[in-house]
Amino acid sequence: MTLDDLMDERERLIGQRASVLQAASPAVMASDLDQEAQEDLRVDLEQALDDAFFALLDPLQTEIEDREAALDWQRQQADIVCLRRCQGAR
Repeated sequence: MTLDDLMDERERLIGQRASVLQAASPAVMASDLDQEAQEDLRVDLEQALDDAFFALLDPLQTEIEDREAALDWQRQQADIVCLRRCQGAR
């Protein structure tokens, strides 16, 4: 899986989480719960989704961060090589 694929998968999962929240919203709003209870339910639902999606998103995020760090390191090494070549040419 490429870095772009990982980022696409992360965005897809985040979109799914948002879709679930959006789908639940009308039912919560139509309920006979008072506004405070609706807010509590919304917060509980968000927490439950965070817990459910964490197992999927955390490894993706870790892999993305690792790959980005490796790319940064490679760029820095390339810059050092370039600088050394430029200094050696003088």
